[in-house]
Formats: sequence, C-alpha cells, structure tokens
Amino acid sequence: MKAAIIDVNKNKLSKNCLDKIQKCGVKVVKGIDFDADIVFTRNKIEDFHKYKKLKWIHTSWAGVNTFLTDEIKKSPVIITNSREAYETVVPEHALSLMIAFNRRLKGAFLAQEKKKWKKFEEA
Repeated sequence: MKAAIIDVNKNKLSKNCLDKIQKCGVKVVKGIDFDADIVFTRNKIEDFHKYKKLKWIHTSWAGVNTFLTDEIKKSPVIITNSREAYETVVPEHALSLMIAFNRRLKGAFLAQEKKKWKKFEEA
C-alpha cells in the first residue's frame, strides 16, 4: 500500500509518525503519485480520474466540501478529516489570547525587559 502526502507541510508529520505509518506496511511518498492508495492533502484533488488505486482521501481540514466533486461522490473512495483534532486546542488558544490581551502581557514583558515595573491597570 502506498500513501501520498500532497501539499502538506512536511514538518507537520514527525519522523516518529512516519515511522509508525511505514511499520504498518505503507510506503509514504511526498507529492503527487497516481499509484497511491491513500492521499493526505489539504486541497482539492486534481486529476482524480488518474488515481486508479485510490481508496482513501484524508484531509486535516474540518470540512470536506472542497473534495466532494461529482466524480468523487460517485466513486467508492472514502473521505475522512481531522475535525476533532482541533476541538480543544483552538478554544484554549483563543481563551489564552483573550487573557493575555486583558492583562496586557505584551506591555508587561516589554517593561520587564527594560526593568521598569508599573502597577497593572485594569482594562
């Protein structure tokens, strides 16, 4: 079995992750490979008809509407996504930014570097 990693930042997949995939007997290639059984991508699949062995498309995006062309809908190819991968991380990040803005952390860090200590003023 072969998996093609297309238009995804190669740094996102750790060596450990790639090793685990390969231990399952999956050959991982970076870039378009029309002989792939699996495609991991973030963008619409171009030239879908050229993938003769494709069984599975996976995207890191929450939505899959981009992939739902008539050609793919009529095919037996399975489409999956990573929608739940961000359900905790994104809200936590947003909340931490709100707290940082409210507490004026950027200004506090700059003052700290200059060794100037000012009393915090409420927003």
